[in-house]
Amino acid sequence: MPADAHPTRVRALLCDGGRVEERAITSPEELRAACARPGVAWIDVVGLGDGAVLGWLRDVLGVHPLAVADVAHAPQRPKFEDYGDRDLVIAQQVRVLPDQGIDMSQVSVIASPSWVVSVREEPSDLLEPLRSRLLAQAPMPRLGADYLAYQILDAVIDGYFPVLEALGELLEELEEEVTTRPGRDVLVRLHATRRVLLMLHRTMFRQRDALAQILRGDGRPFGPEVRIYIRDAYDHALQVIDTIESYREVVVGLVDVYLSVVSNRLNEVMKTLTVMASIFIPLTFVVGVYGMNFDVMPELHWRWGYLAVWVAMIAIAAGLLAWFRHRGWLGGEDGKDADGEEERDEPRR
Repeated sequence: MPADAHPTRVRALLCDGGRVEERAITSPEELRAACARPGVAWIDVVGLGDGAVLGWLRDVLGVHPLAVADVAHAPQRPKFEDYGDRDLVIAQQVRVLPDQGIDMSQVSVIASPSWVVSVREEPSDLLEPLRSRLLAQAPMPRLGADYLAYQILDAVIDGYFPVLEALGELLEELEEEVTTRPGRDVLVRLHATRRVLLMLHRTMFRQRDALAQILRGDGRPFGPEVRIYIRDAYDHALQVIDTIESYREVVVGLVDVYLSVVSNRLNEVMKTLTVMASIFIPLTFVVGVYGMNFDVMPELHWRWGYLAVWVAMIAIAAGLLAWFRHRGWLGGEDGKDADGEEERDEPRR
């Protein structure tokens, strides 16, 4: 049992024909009575803080002890376990936190012919739309225990799409920053996004395998009619995986773009420094020659020597700047490429 587990709360939705009743479950006797009623019972357990409540699943509902252990000791990898007429499906739900972080928590579904138990590691609004539809007595095709179990699993799978939409918007922002403001924080966020996508890909890949195992099963408790819906959930899982893989390729491409932009900026800086050094090399030579302090030098005592040296150095610097610009090393000129040749619209003949 996780040390920081949330307090356990149990709620039952009893579906009998066109009537739906909701009640809180506070004792094993109430749980036994709820599951013994005609119709379909949905037992929703939120929080893993009370191990005794999870023991009711074993003692009252006859769930296999290994299945109860998998439910209690979260997180488990997504999987499907066949325990006769009480099958266990473990999935991982994902949601976007207010601080734009990603949170994953375990959702376990135990399905039997007449009741379904969902055990959620953390409180969330994941199943609230399904609960609202049931309480509103909205028309639902073939509302049996297996169909209800499918609805819960489908809600978990569909919960990935809003997260992927948020990640898509984040990647658009990162693409803008990579090309305009490629700072170190952008690279850190790219690596963090890549880790999130890797985690989502690994999780959804296993959940897809769990759904595939249900489809390959012997039909208990998921009947042939519900397997059609399971295939639809399987297709949704494939869509999620495809989107995640495309986003991972985008992240890899953005990292390459980041490195290319940083390298180009470094090259621009080195080119500027090289141009400046190239300009000062002949100037340093000139002042070095006339700074040797020999007694006999032709221009040493010339009245206009100082001015002539300045004029010569300014002319040398201006000439080098003009030549560098002509070569395209200082931004280039219209119609000229980096080698100073005119660009042509037509190929040479």
